[in-house]
Amino acid sequence: MLVIGEKIHVLNTVVYEEMVPEVKTLIGLSTISQGIHKKNRSVINNTALGVMTGAGLDAAILNPLDRLVMETVKTEKLLCSNGIYCDAYLCG
Repeated sequence: MLVIGEKIHVLNTVVYEEMVPEVKTLIGLSTISQGIHKKNRSVINNTALGVMTGAGLDAAILNPLDRLVMETVKTEKLLCSNGIYCDAYLCG
């Protein structure tokens, strides 16, 4: 299980990657919420994904069946340059 200091270290690594573009970052999202009660894991994973994506995370290993996390992925695409044509998300 990651403790708070380690989680901050992970986020600092993601931010540092922005200064060295040839370095890519990847995280196993479930490690963020390991040891947390199951009902809270989705919220924690979702929030961590949003924060780390905003800090420059390149890729994440995540549960594609977690609706909240997948909505975050779609919203991130909408808000970033990949969401130019987002009719399907906005209308469906």
